[in-house]
Amino acid sequence: MLHRVELTTSTVRFIRSAVQPAIRRISSTRHVSGEGSSSVALQDESDKPTSALLYAVDGKREKNEIGTSESFFDTLLEVVENKWDSSPVVALESLEEEALRAGRMQDPKEAADGLGNSNVELTPNLRLRDLVGKEDVFLPANFTIPNDPKLKEKVMRQIRNEQKSKEDVMEMFSRYTVSDGRYGSMLKGLERFAEAWQPVVAKALTEMINTSAPKVYGRFDEGVSYLMRLEPETAAALGIQTVLLHTLTGEKPVRELSRSVGRAVMAEIGYRTLRVIRPGKKAESLAVSELQARKAQEVVSTVKKQLATGSPASVKQQYDLLKTAAEIGSEEVTADNVLVTRVGSRLLALVVEHCKIVMDAEKDEFVPAPGFDIPGGGGFAKGMGKGAKESYAFIHEIRYADNKAKTTKARQIGTLRLSDGLNERLSEDVRFHAMKLTPKYGPMIIPPRDWESPNNGGYLISRARMMRTRPYPLQKTLLESADLKQIYGGLNALGKQPWKINHRVLDLAQTLWDRGGAVAKLISRTDHELLTKEAYFEKRVSEGVPLEDVDREYRKKKVEVTKGNRELHSERCSTWYKFENAKELKDEEELYFPHNMDFRGRAYPMSTHISHVGDDLSRGLLTFAGPQPEIGREGLYWLKIRLANLIGQDKKPLAERIHAADDTMKMAFKAALDPLAEENLEWWATKDDPFQLLATCFEMERILSGGESNAYAQTSSLPVHQDGSCNGLQHYAALGRDGEGGRAVNLVPQETPRDVYTTVLERVKASVKEDAARGNKNAELLLPLLTRKAVKQTVMTSVYGVTAYGAKLQIKKQLKALRGNVEPATLSRIADYAARGTLSSLGDLFKHADETRRWLSGSADAISAAGQPVHWITPMGLPCVQPYVKWQSTCVYSTLQGVRLNRDVTETDRIHRQRQREAFPPNFIHSLDSTHMLMCAARCSEAGLGFSAVHDSFWTFPAHVPMMNRILRESFVDLHSRKLLSELQEHFQLCYPFVDFPDVPEHGHLDLKGVLESDYFFD
Repeated sequence: MLHRVELTTSTVRFIRSAVQPAIRRISSTRHVSGEGSSSVALQDESDKPTSALLYAVDGKREKNEIGTSESFFDTLLEVVENKWDSSPVVALESLEEEALRAGRMQDPKEAADGLGNSNVELTPNLRLRDLVGKEDVFLPANFTIPNDPKLKEKVMRQIRNEQKSKEDVMEMFSRYTVSDGRYGSMLKGLERFAEAWQPVVAKALTEMINTSAPKVYGRFDEGVSYLMRLEPETAAALGIQTVLLHTLTGEKPVRELSRSVGRAVMAEIGYRTLRVIRPGKKAESLAVSELQARKAQEVVSTVKKQLATGSPASVKQQYDLLKTAAEIGSEEVTADNVLVTRVGSRLLALVVEHCKIVMDAEKDEFVPAPGFDIPGGGGFAKGMGKGAKESYAFIHEIRYADNKAKTTKARQIGTLRLSDGLNERLSEDVRFHAMKLTPKYGPMIIPPRDWESPNNGGYLISRARMMRTRPYPLQKTLLESADLKQIYGGLNALGKQPWKINHRVLDLAQTLWDRGGAVAKLISRTDHELLTKEAYFEKRVSEGVPLEDVDREYRKKKVEVTKGNRELHSERCSTWYKFENAKELKDEEELYFPHNMDFRGRAYPMSTHISHVGDDLSRGLLTFAGPQPEIGREGLYWLKIRLANLIGQDKKPLAERIHAADDTMKMAFKAALDPLAEENLEWWATKDDPFQLLATCFEMERILSGGESNAYAQTSSLPVHQDGSCNGLQHYAALGRDGEGGRAVNLVPQETPRDVYTTVLERVKASVKEDAARGNKNAELLLPLLTRKAVKQTVMTSVYGVTAYGAKLQIKKQLKALRGNVEPATLSRIADYAARGTLSSLGDLFKHADETRRWLSGSADAISAAGQPVHWITPMGLPCVQPYVKWQSTCVYSTLQGVRLNRDVTETDRIHRQRQREAFPPNFIHSLDSTHMLMCAARCSEAGLGFSAVHDSFWTFPAHVPMMNRILRESFVDLHSRKLLSELQEHFQLCYPFVDFPDVPEHGHLDLKGVLESDYFFD
């Protein structure tokens, strides 16, 4: 429903440009289909804005046909032909009145009145505007509002939650002005600054628009033209909100901020366009078919070419309407990367220039500075006295990306951060920021929508893509034609697992945070301190340090402390978001995490700040919800294994872990009953995963408080983890049927678990000892420094294709920590020696796996040498395309700085041969581990098991662990029983017939069925 207050001049022009051509076409093509009615067929199916507007008015028939009454049709023509020029608003209201009279729209007043009647049954036909009370909401066609009152209420709250991330913040910043006492009296902290700056930036934006030349450097200035499409107050609010939100957590590159501000502006424009062209659509007719979307996009391309030669307002408006129409029901309104940055850079420059603060001497704090020029320069705050000096709220700095000597060759980047004064002032209100600036994606309180297409699934009204990054154009094309039913099944299973907040962990963690943090891996709430310059000089000079050295020391120390405090501030904000999210959701019975994936198929929850993929605090705050099975004997067994793993016994045999858990049970009970006691806190808070350990202690104490015999009938919501044993190497060993390598990563039954890092270390040590005996100086220096930690990172990253140089840097870092101050040349030499030995030992241990890696790399090199990107299809049918190209860049200029941008990837871009070659082996392995995980998710869901996962760590209820273990082993064997490398080679030969590929390497003799009996494959 369109309302007078919502109609701006630009909105009217949008509708007018879309409707008038349609009326002419309709009048020439209509034919009478029955008494008192007419049927109108659209000649041009790509005329998406026209059809969308007319559907909104009629809202009755399918998309390919509009049926109207004769009187309504005549009124429509009469309104457009006779009333539009004189009064567009009256014209639109006339259309609306006629639609109501014809019974084709429900009066919103009647709908609102009906809501007060408990007997009113809600259906998809009832406009959601009348349910949520604010804005039009566009629900997907496959979603039906439930009739159950409790579920219905949850749906409404979920819709409000998704709206809140955008609309509530926008309302907070742009609805009221500084003169509005109703709101100003409640402001504090962040809102106080944003509210005061908004009219200042809006005024500056108005002046820029009024004084800007229509063209910049001989071409139309699209950046300014798009800003003209919004009210200056709204654009200013968007810019301020976006800059504050990003800089609250530390300095950010100007390029990133320009893009973020531009996206905010374009999203608002797209949102308004949506409301104009689809104001009254029914839920079941909102989705846009892929065919129609593609045809609309073809028109977009044509209009976009016209933009290059000139930019008449009608062309720009039609382009935006068409593009929005093509995106409705599929993904967010998008625009060219350069255009988005150009729009954002114009607005960002105004925000930086005009947002200022001043010290209030009476309150001894920084407050917003008023936006007017002060004679004599400098400026002072009204009522603050002439001594109060204004300063910029946001500090723009140029620094060197490599942090080395500032030579002309060093790459410079521009950054933006909060000024020290503003940062100090806002730090006191971080809690308030976190509550108000809600992330776009959070946990859902109802099960997410099933994924049904690459652009249709997850949240109710927040449009999201199944592929979390914009795919390579070829991948997007392949996704549209691929059979993704198995992929959707896995993602849907992950999203349907219910969670809830663990109240006991939340309360305890909040207490520690309120005490200042700096315990249990919580970040400290206190900044690093730095002596005043005078005190530092006095101290160091008294110690005999030359004055010139003290000055150099102090400057270096100040830079380090300042940088450290900014990082602390960023981490504090992240922690606050977690706590505020958890407290907001703690009373929800169930939470859900919609999942999507990267281009390799690895699945991730879409929630921004709190999810099971997060850090130890996030994982400790979450526990399973929904029906919980009785623990039983096996469930208690696996809870004890979980406890043992969390106290560092995860490399021991299972029987020894049970003994360790029993031995530590008394301590676990003490920690659960009094976690803040000094002795107890010292025990649990110093472990690697303290909050997950504490959650386990709480659960063990609850279950076993009545004795072990009574524990079996208890239920438990605590997730028990089963982790792969260096899972990437497990897949490599299985691909090559590598017997020795498979034994090292527990693909065969063994009495004790094998630790691949220790196995490699032993081989390296043996080789180094031999070299040392022959008088090798590097070997003599390295031998006492060799530890598991020294080689672990290199072994871990071998699956990612770590180079000899990369391995050298990894080991050098570990050796430096162990040895302390060592001559750089000596340290570098022995690190290089250790890296070569480690990689050689890995190659010997995983002979067939290493041959597999080399074959994958060689095949990718052959493909990229032909100028093609490497693409393959996973065993579950997901097409994967490596997006690595040599970027084409351009520069966007503003008064702040120039921003160099990489243009969006196109199929004509040159392939980055080195990245295509080096990245393919790890990307292929990741596509296999994601396939294994999604197979397990779908199969566990079918078996009625609880299931969640973080890549190669699979989680379920304690009682379900034995069944999940069987499923994950069977799935791995099923996956690798296929001739995956031969299938891949056939795919390559089919897709790249002009390329000669090396032969698939010969397999070893590993018996994959041994995985079924291996206790330590996942444990």
